[in-house]
Amino acid sequence: MEPFVNGKDRPPNANDIRYATTILKETAGKGSIIQIPSLYMPPPTLEGKSCVYILQIGDSKAMRYYVGETDSLARRLSDHRSKGGEWSELTAIAIEIEEGKSKARNVESLVIQKLAKSGFNMISIADGRLVRSWNDAHRQV
Repeated sequence: MEPFVNGKDRPPNANDIRYATTILKETAGKGSIIQIPSLYMPPPTLEGKSCVYILQIGDSKAMRYYVGETDSLARRLSDHRSKGGEWSELTAIAIEIEEGKSKARNVESLVIQKLAKSGFNMISIADGRLVRSWNDAHRQV
C-alpha cells in the first residue's frame, strides 16, 4: 500500500493528533508523551536526551505532520518555528527514548512509516525509509 503523501483519500483518523500520539507511544514502547502547545517550549528535563517528536502544522483544513528525532528538543522546535508562517504556531508531542540516539532514529523511521500508511498528510517521508534493526545498530565490530 502506498503512503498518502499529499493527503488524498485519507481515512477519518488521519488528522487526529490523538491517533498520532498512540502510534508514537506504541512504537517507542515506553516513556511518557509530552504535549507541547503552540508557542510553548518543552520542559528543560528533556534537554540533552534523545527524543522523537511529531509536529502538527496548519489548520484543520490543511493539517500536515512532521516527525523528527533530536537530542535538543528546544533547539529543534525553535528551528522549526523560525521558518515563520504556519510553522510558527505548530504544536508538538514528544517522547524521550531512553535507549539513545540509534533507537530514536529507528523509532522516528517507524513512526513516519506508520503515520504515512495510516493516511496522515506527511511533510516528508524520506527518513521513514531508513529503518535498521536494533541489533544491527548495536552489533559489535
